[in-house]
Amino acid sequence: MNLLLFLCFVFIVFFLYRYKNNFPYTYIFSLFWFINLSISELFFAEYMFSTFLYVLIIFSIFFTFAGELLGSKRKSEKNTKKINYNSVRFKYIFWLIFFIAMCYPAINLINNGISIGRLFSLEQLLTVNNEMAVARYSGETESSLIGQFCLIFVYCLPFYSSLLVGFHNKKKYIYLSLLPGLLVTLTQNTKLVLISSLLAIIVGIIVQNIVINNKLIRMKFKTIFYTSIGFIIFYGLMVFSFVARIGKFDANSFGVANSKIASYVAHMPALDHWLRTFDFSSMIKSYGVKTFFGITNTLGIVERKSGVFTEFFVFKDSGQDFQTNIYTVFRFLIEDFGFIGTMFFFLIIAFIFSLLRYTNNIVIKFTVLSMLVFFIFNSYATSIWAYFSYIVAYIILYLAIKFVLNFKIKKL
Repeated sequence: MNLLLFLCFVFIVFFLYRYKNNFPYTYIFSLFWFINLSISELFFAEYMFSTFLYVLIIFSIFFTFAGELLGSKRKSEKNTKKINYNSVRFKYIFWLIFFIAMCYPAINLINNGISIGRLFSLEQLLTVNNEMAVARYSGETESSLIGQFCLIFVYCLPFYSSLLVGFHNKKKYIYLSLLPGLLVTLTQNTKLVLISSLLAIIVGIIVQNIVINNKLIRMKFKTIFYTSIGFIIFYGLMVFSFVARIGKFDANSFGVANSKIASYVAHMPALDHWLRTFDFSSMIKSYGVKTFFGITNTLGIVERKSGVFTEFFVFKDSGQDFQTNIYTVFRFLIEDFGFIGTMFFFLIIAFIFSLLRYTNNIVIKFTVLSMLVFFIFNSYATSIWAYFSYIVAYIILYLAIKFVLNFKIKKL
């Protein structure tokens, strides 16, 4: 049965590829989960995924497609748009956001009693990385309101640089926007910030192409080559991060590091196991509390715990032990809205994407479309609205783009 569903999945992705410029959101959604499921099927060869997992994802694609189709029925009036890009303002805002973002890793180190001077030695850098990792996992790290404020700009910077790349056409800004997240990974053993920065850049480039050219970006050989190089570098940084946590360079450390990295793709088996064991009949829906943790936690409705879900799923495959507490965004949505409600959630956000794709307000387009596409790219782990920092980052992003772009619309 799973083989039949997998072939059905392949057909759906192929069909959407042919119409990817008409339904870009559904295509991105389907391709993203197809890649996730395919990697998991290959990597965890001994694990038997349930039919329910395939049904859940395929139904989600159908409802996403329905939402995007409904939204596309309302086309904007024919018009001419004159967009005034202010390069001076772009640079001013970029360096302002960059400076604030660079303060985040420094403030975090200082708050935890670590001198910046220790970072200039590789041996000391490994020690600092290990100390921060131990402190974080034991709950002894010190954070501050200023540090949390700076973190917002770390998330905002890669979106800002990549969304406007079609105007400034200078890749140096994109590379520089990765620096704050890179420093966080190297000094504090926190990989999520760098992963988010990389995903934000990919999302920004995709969305700016949809907004400016009304189509998805074409993957050229050069793009694939540089993406592969970037992936190798990123993988090396992840290995370094895990080895630094162990505190020594040897073959055993690298073996442990590779095993730990493999756990990053264990979210599909974890979701599958949760779907098998979850009691849907006695479920009490929380109606958005978990999906929008960033808001509900800030308002004091519920307190968000680190990692959100505390229970770990442990399993063995090919002689290796794996454990994870990442259950993808599907668990958030199902616990909030149930199975049917989850389907309609995807329909609604796809409808919003399609509706705003044809709006005349380019600032709204850049901001909301990038948020909805980033929701897909981050859905392997959690909901982007589960973190208040992301929500505020998008508000700042909207204001920054509005400051840089002035546009007038003349109806024909």
